[in-house]
Amino acid sequence: MIPAFVRTCLGDVCKKDKAEFQRLCQEIIDCVSTIQFVRHCQLTSGGHVLLTLKRADVTSTVLNNVMSKTDQYGKSSGGLDAQCVLLNPSVLLSSHDGDQDHLNLDQLRTVLICEHSKELLDANGVVVKSTPDDASHNTVHESELRNIQTRQEICHLFSPSCNTSSKTDTSGTDKDLTRKAKELYKVLKSSKYVIQTDESADSFDDETGNHGNQVINSIQSCSCDNECSCGGDSDLNCDVVLDVQKFLKDNEQFAATGNYKSKVTLSSSLLKDVAKLDPVAKNAENADMVLHVTSCRRRFIQQQVSTVWQMTSTSPLTRKQFYLTHGLVSVHNDEAKIQDGFNAVDLLRIREKQLRESYILKYGDKVEGHGWDISIRQMAVATIKLEILSAAPNSEVKINLCETSREFRQATFVLYNCARLAKLFQNFEENVQKGVYPALPPVNEVDFNLLRDQAEWELTLNFIVAFPSIVKDAVPTTTTKGSQNVTIHTNKICSFLFNLIHKFSSYYGRVHILGESRQHLFPQCLQDFI
Repeated sequence: MIPAFVRTCLGDVCKKDKAEFQRLCQEIIDCVSTIQFVRHCQLTSGGHVLLTLKRADVTSTVLNNVMSKTDQYGKSSGGLDAQCVLLNPSVLLSSHDGDQDHLNLDQLRTVLICEHSKELLDANGVVVKSTPDDASHNTVHESELRNIQTRQEICHLFSPSCNTSSKTDTSGTDKDLTRKAKELYKVLKSSKYVIQTDESADSFDDETGNHGNQVINSIQSCSCDNECSCGGDSDLNCDVVLDVQKFLKDNEQFAATGNYKSKVTLSSSLLKDVAKLDPVAKNAENADMVLHVTSCRRRFIQQQVSTVWQMTSTSPLTRKQFYLTHGLVSVHNDEAKIQDGFNAVDLLRIREKQLRESYILKYGDKVEGHGWDISIRQMAVATIKLEILSAAPNSEVKINLCETSREFRQATFVLYNCARLAKLFQNFEENVQKGVYPALPPVNEVDFNLLRDQAEWELTLNFIVAFPSIVKDAVPTTTTKGSQNVTIHTNKICSFLFNLIHKFSSYYGRVHILGESRQHLFPQCLQDFI
């Protein structure tokens, strides 16, 4: 098809001089026809370019490419306008959650999107450094996760490279953070951007709603009780309000859109979050940008932290901060919405129970023991990942707890077909060892002319050939000028998987791949298997 931008560019030519337009189209056809894999090329009456490809040559070349690149197939370069990104899953560094034991579903989505974004950026040639540093995380062994007790365990279960060591209660860490927070407080208290508390109280309350009420109450009577946002520390009185708008204007920085406020009131949790960012940035000085991954509910808090960090740090990274903001997660039981308080562990236990029941229906009483527990947990985790990541980042995820829900059935369908493929490969390898089938020949020795089924061609063209483009299109090549927002289309990979699995399942259901052990059937069998 002639792309829309080409039609637009040629619009005037089409109207004024049809002969010239035909000549230009013919040049395009002549150029395309020289491509090695094009058998025939012609222009239709509707302005489309109709291509007939040499299927066997395309399939052979593509599979040779896959075999040579192995797990590097699909990776490219040129994602974003940065060579190195410091990725910050804000929920893991935040002190605003207090002593919350488990991740809520919004926070779980942050962890999953951050992990998936890291893989997509890496696949597009971007070096990714994470906060907290991946190299320092403490691995939680699978066998220790039968009864999840902590926030750290659930993070590691859903994101193995995730490090939540900053959330552990080590006295050294707490003392260091408190000391650093006090140092930041002293610096900011003498800043020229401090405004009078009495003048700012009413306006700040109007701008921040409930959050503002809490802060203003703390300012009016900072007796360091449990309600005080200074965390009970007499050296961190909540009496410092910063004029953010003036700071941004003086530093020629644009104010972010959305819930960005003109004033920031210092608190213990905010200062500790800033204290956590600074040393991480020093260990990633070669980064081109900081990308904060956060929910739309937490973005305001993260913007406050980012701005105060910029006020206190000399790191050039503070001026290169961007946000990947995602929507919220709601939980439903059929049509009824479940109120807040439902966390990641609750969802995991429900999915485990549902999967265990389906396993018992299929395999009977043998579904018991540690091995089955681990297998069911892995399936439940994978199902939840697919349910959450299949939605576009900027949209809400609606999780239906009912096991007949479309999203749950779709996720389990993907995993079921992955198991079918794994079993197919296992059976083939076992039969090769037994001498039932010959080993797979080199790809360049395979006669792909034996593949005549349309579904085989569609699997090749729409999925194997298209995969690198899917990965590349998931990451923007540049950031929008005048905006701190970045969108990484984490849902595109899930959509690709769903489409692939449906096409494969349809094909696998009617084509018998591993046939009888007869010499004359081997060529077709091997082509289908490859």
